[in-house]
Amino acid sequence: MVIVKDVKSVQDVKLKKLKGSRLIALLALCLLAPAAAGAQELAPPRLTIAAGYQFMNDSSWDTRLTLGWVGSITQKLNDRTFIVAEGSGGYGDTSAGFQIERYAILGGFKVQPPGDGPRIFIQALAGLSRQAGDVGIQNGFIAQPGGGVEWPINARFNGRAFGDYRFLHENGQNYHGYRVGGALVFVLWR
Repeated sequence: MVIVKDVKSVQDVKLKKLKGSRLIALLALCLLAPAAAGAQELAPPRLTIAAGYQFMNDSSWDTRLTLGWVGSITQKLNDRTFIVAEGSGGYGDTSAGFQIERYAILGGFKVQPPGDGPRIFIQALAGLSRQAGDVGIQNGFIAQPGGGVEWPINARFNGRAFGDYRFLHENGQNYHGYRVGGALVFVLWR
C-alpha cells in the first residue's frame, strides 16, 4: 500500500510540474508574441517610458560596472525622429577593491524608421556624468552615440536591446568605453 501511494504521489508531482510548465509557456507566449492583427493597426508610439539593465565598461578606472540601471523618456517629433531624455547608473569595483558608481543624465535624438515588427534605431546623446563611491566624486561630460533594436510585445509594451560607445571628459582627461543593455518600454501615448 505504501508503494502505491509513493508511485501515485510521484505521478501527481510530475503532473503538477507538467501543468505548471505549460502554464508558464502559455503566459510567456501571450506576453512575448505581438498580436499580429492588432499590430498592423497600431499607430507608432508618440510617448514612451523605458526602464532596464545596463552593463558598462568604465575605462577611467579600467573596470566593468556589472550592476546598472537605465531609464528613458522618448517623445516622437515626426515619423522618424524622436527626442530622448535618459538617466543611468552603474556600480562596480576597481581592481584595488574600491567601489565605483557612475551616473549620467543625457539628452539627444533618436532616428528610427516607422513600421511593424522589430525596428532598428540609432541615437546620439550627450550630457553630464558623475562619478561617486570610494574613489571620490568627479563630474564630467559624456557624448554617447549608439543604437539598437526595438520590437513590439503587445499594444502597451515593447522590448529594447541597445549598445552605445561613450566618450567621457572628466578632470581634464578623455576616456572612452562601451555600454550594452536591455529595457522594457511602456507606451504611454500613440
